[in-house]
Amino acid sequence: MHDLQNTFSLCFRGQNPQYLQQDTMESSKTTADIAIVGAGIVGSALAYFLSQTDKKVVLIDRSFSELKGSTGHAPGFVGQFNESEVLTRLAIETVGEYTKVPGGFDVVGGLEIATSCEGVARLRSRCEMAKRAGLSAELISSGQATSLAPELVNDDNQIALYFPGDGAANAIRITTFYHENARARGVELIEAEVTEVQQANGCVNGVMTTSGLIPAKKVIIATGIWATNLCKFDIPIPIVPVAHPYMYGEHHAPKLRKAPWVRWPQHHVYARDHGTFFGLGSYDHAPVFNEPRDTAIGDWIGQFDETLSQAMRFIPEETQLVPRERFNEHLHNYRGPPSRSCLRMK
Repeated sequence: MHDLQNTFSLCFRGQNPQYLQQDTMESSKTTADIAIVGAGIVGSALAYFLSQTDKKVVLIDRSFSELKGSTGHAPGFVGQFNESEVLTRLAIETVGEYTKVPGGFDVVGGLEIATSCEGVARLRSRCEMAKRAGLSAELISSGQATSLAPELVNDDNQIALYFPGDGAANAIRITTFYHENARARGVELIEAEVTEVQQANGCVNGVMTTSGLIPAKKVIIATGIWATNLCKFDIPIPIVPVAHPYMYGEHHAPKLRKAPWVRWPQHHVYARDHGTFFGLGSYDHAPVFNEPRDTAIGDWIGQFDETLSQAMRFIPEETQLVPRERFNEHLHNYRGPPSRSCLRMK
């Protein structure tokens, strides 16, 4: 993000706290049409697109200089095909928007690996559905998959499904782009911690922050894993923060071209080429509720040692992948019907 610094981004890096306080106090004098709480990928995109309307919009986050939620820590994979037609369309449109942001989306492709006959049948079905949805998809041999990602894929699998248009989102660049352009169009960015959603006579009328009350006709909560802490209503909030293991391998010299993302769907394992190191994650574990604290990174959970150990068996021995850093990333597990409000970056 250093190459994107300018007067705007420097201000929100804590170098001018007086400006931030003044901005917050001025905002509290008038009622916003919409207050968005959370300036991650979802909140920032909302602010950016709402800035194209005649609404008075404020975007509030406790930190614009460091993204503390899932946006700032997720590996960034965006796979466009989903067996839900709605989510596939959402992902395609999302990638279309991300590619408009300079350096926002790195098209490296995505591989799904089948290790059994059951896996082959599923990939064949997914390939046909993806093509019907208008996506470029191709079934390739195990050898072809290995040639695309030799450090990540063994040559003893059944087949692979290749999505050449998939890739990785650069969340920092995208959110910075949305912040800058939203503010240029009149959205107020307020760096403060929201402590409560204000209500009167059964209606929301603003948010209380560490810098005072910000009146608003509508409030959008885009805080992910912290949503339940703010939504003290008599209705269930279908978001549960859960733990997830991810690791970085040792540094190495970057290749001329990054390898595609690799997923082993039958085993709930995935790997990414970060350029100067590889990353590996796994969902192959029992759900672990994890109360979030200041950031989306929690304390390491002992049972994840075995989870990553099992995941590493899919990586070629020659790669010599060993954990340099291990993370417990908080994810929000949505309990409800598919939502068009966001696309989670895995």
